[in-house]
Parts: sequence; structure tokens; C-alpha cells
Amino acid sequence: EGGFLVSAVRKQGKTQFVHIKSLAGEPCIVKVNDWKEIFSNDSKIRITKSSIPGEFIVHLEKGQEVLLLPSKSQLPLELEPIKNNKAFFNAYGIKKGQQLDNDQFWIE
Repeated sequence: EGGFLVSAVRKQGKTQFVHIKSLAGEPCIVKVNDWKEIFSNDSKIRITKSSIPGEFIVHLEKGQEVLLLPSKSQLPLELEPIKNNKAFFNAYGIKKGQQLDNDQFWIE
């Protein structure tokens, strides 16, 4: 809601990072219950704490991206795309030109 693309990673029940891209240029309210502080990879982006524990307001312009972390010691964290593995191309769904059998059998 509000025009954001959000990605996050959790390991062993803790949020490792949150990446946000603003599509509309509105403030983004982020709630991460296990974070007491928040740090960003871009010092120009203003982040304020909400009165609600674990909630932060990230002020983003349209098209801006930010990587949020719970600790300064994790900076700099660099993200890079995972290369497409041709063997798993369209792993979910029907291949082009094929269709599902009329008689579907699902194991319960």
C-alpha cells in the first residue's frame, strides 16, 4: 500500500535487512519488531522513529531506494541479483505451448 517495492530477509527468526523502493514518493512506515535502531546505506534519506516500538518512518522521494539494517556494523552491505538458471526457467506453471491434462490427480 502506498506504492513501494519491499524486499526483506529473515534468518533464524530475525530480520537481516529491508530494501525499499518508492514508486510514488510518499513516506513509508516500516515495522520490524526485532529492531530497536535502524540504519540506512544512504545518509541523505531521513528516517524517524515512531512512538510505536519497532516502527520507523522512512521519507523517500519517487524512485529512491534504501537498504535498512539493524546495525551499523553490517554496513556496507551490497546486494546483487541472482543469475537466472536456465534449468529452472518457468519452474512454476505450464511451459509455452503445453496445457494441463484434463484428468488432474492430487495426492492428499
